[in-house]
Amino acid sequence: MRPYLILLSILLFISNSTLIDQLDFLKKEVLAEHANILKFWGNNTIDEENGGFIGQIYSNMTKNPKANKGVIVNARITWAYSAAYIYTGNYEYLKLATRAYNYLLTKFYNHQNDGVSFMNDYKGYPTDDRNLVIADAFVIYAFSEYYRATKSDQALKYTLNLFNSLEKYAFDNVNNGYFESFSKKWEKLDDMRMYSGDVDAKKTMNANFHLMVAYANIYREYKDERVKNALEGLIKVLMENIIDKERGSCKLFFNENWEEIQSDDNYGLDIEASWLLLDAAQVLGEKNLTEDAKNISIKIVEHCLTYGYDTDGGMMNGGNDEGATNKDKSWWAQAESVIAFINAYQITNDRKYLAKALLTWDFIKKYVIDHKNGEWYGTVRNDDHKPNLDEDKAGPWKCPYHNSRMGLQVAERVDKIIEELKKEKSDN
Repeated sequence: MRPYLILLSILLFISNSTLIDQLDFLKKEVLAEHANILKFWGNNTIDEENGGFIGQIYSNMTKNPKANKGVIVNARITWAYSAAYIYTGNYEYLKLATRAYNYLLTKFYNHQNDGVSFMNDYKGYPTDDRNLVIADAFVIYAFSEYYRATKSDQALKYTLNLFNSLEKYAFDNVNNGYFESFSKKWEKLDDMRMYSGDVDAKKTMNANFHLMVAYANIYREYKDERVKNALEGLIKVLMENIIDKERGSCKLFFNENWEEIQSDDNYGLDIEASWLLLDAAQVLGEKNLTEDAKNISIKIVEHCLTYGYDTDGGMMNGGNDEGATNKDKSWWAQAESVIAFINAYQITNDRKYLAKALLTWDFIKKYVIDHKNGEWYGTVRNDDHKPNLDEDKAGPWKCPYHNSRMGLQVAERVDKIIEELKKEKSDN
C-alpha cells in the first residue's frame, strides 16, 4: 500500500485524542523550524558593510557580498520578521524587521514617484528601476505587515502611497485588473517581461494574485473603503478571469482583454492561491464571496492532488492536462502545500487533507531542509530526491518567506483545529 494511503487509513479511524497529539507535535516541529529559518537569515545574511542583507549565498554556503540586491527578497524579509514578531513578541525579530524595513524605504523606495526599484547593486544603487507590479505588491505586503507589528504611521503612509500609485497608473479601468510593469515614472512599457526569458504578457496571474494578497493585508488592519473596493475587485478578477473553475487551476499569462496566451500549470502557484484566495475573501468579510472561495479552494486542491502531487508527498512544479511535465519539487511549493491541505481540512473536515499535510511535512523534513547548514534547499530532483546544488540558498527570490509563513500558518490553524476537536470530544 502506498505511504499516503496508509497514513490516510490511520487518520480516518484514530480517536480525536490521538489526532490532537499528532497535531500538537506538528505544531511544535514547524515552530522549531520557523525559528531555525529566521536564525539562519539573522546569522548569515546581514550586510554590515553596505547595509541591508547580502544578495546571494550559494548552496555550499559561500557568500557573494557583491551580488545585486532584489526588492522582492528584501520585502519578504521585512514581512517574515514582522510576522514573527507579531506571533512571538521576540524583540530580536522586531530589530531585524526594522532593519529590513528601513533598507526598503531608503534604498528601494522611489520617493519622487512613489514606486520601487526592482533591482539594486550591492551598495544600494538601482540597476533596474522599473516599477513591476509584483514588486510593488510585495513591498505593500511588507510595509503593511510592519505596520501591523509596530503601528508605525510612517509605514502606513508609504503603504497607502504605493496603493495610490497602483490605483492611479496600473489599474485597467476598461477590463479590470492591473497591468504588469512600468518605468520608474509610471510610464507604460512596450516590453512588460520581468526577465528576458519570461512571457511578454500585459497581465499575469502572479502580479494580480500577489496584489490581492497585499491589499488583503492592508485591509486586515486598516479598514479603508478604497482598499476594500480594490480588494473586492481583485478577488473577482481571480475568480472570473484567472482561475479556471472547471479545471481547478490558474491561468498564468494574458493580454489586456484577459485572453490567455499560455496554458501551462504551475502547481505551486495554484496551491498557494487555494488558501490565499479564501483568506482574502474572509478578510473582506463578504459572505457570498467567501462561500465561492471555499468551493474554488477545494477544486484547486483536488486538481493539484490529481496532477501535481507525488506519492512521496512532494508537490511537483508544473504540467498540463496530461499531468506533470516538470516533476522536480521546489521548496516553496512544499510549504504552500502544507498550508493549503490544512486549509482544505478546515473547509471540509475531511481528514484525508490532514494526511496529505502530514505527508508533505514529512517530505520536507526528509529532503528539503538542509539539516547541516540550515534553511531549505531550492529544488529537490524528482529522480533521486537529491537537492539541486546549482540553486542559491539565498537570492533574489530565495528567502525566509514561504517556509516561515508556513510555520506561523500551521501553528495558528492547528490551534483552531485542536480547540474544535476538544469541543467535539467534550460534546460526545
